[in-house]
Amino acid sequence: MVAVKHLENGESDNSFGVNGTSIVDLGEHFIAAGLAIQKDRKVLVAGFTDRPPSEGNDFVGVRLMANGSRDADFGKNGVVTLDLSTTGTTSVFEDRAHSILVQADGKIVIGGISDEYRPGETRALTSVALVRLNAQGSIDTSYGVQGVSKI
Repeated sequence: MVAVKHLENGESDNSFGVNGTSIVDLGEHFIAAGLAIQKDRKVLVAGFTDRPPSEGNDFVGVRLMANGSRDADFGKNGVVTLDLSTTGTTSVFEDRAHSILVQADGKIVIGGISDEYRPGETRALTSVALVRLNAQGSIDTSYGVQGVSKI
């Protein structure tokens, strides 16, 4: 993932990463789709893994410090990967996060689409999915069903 930060005048913010650019190796293909800035200037990015269809995709949340480095206090070294598949199913889930926001209490909500492909069926069962995280990236199990709400 490449994150670039600019100043209000359009020039690169050299305090962010190297010459305004932060490169984060997530170990697999990743598509970024949503961005939020916390009050403390930490940067939140939402997106999803980009895997072959037979493997399914997962929501991903990344948090960078104001200087562009990974926030080691968030998830696992700045990254949270969320598999929204249902336990005990043989379905393949294509989960794609498209948005992220920070609530007033500091909790983080990631939203997107969850497509369930059941064996033998040609069409997916599509749901809007929301996941709420605590400020440090753990799933907020008090929200929805174990931190996930699907509509």
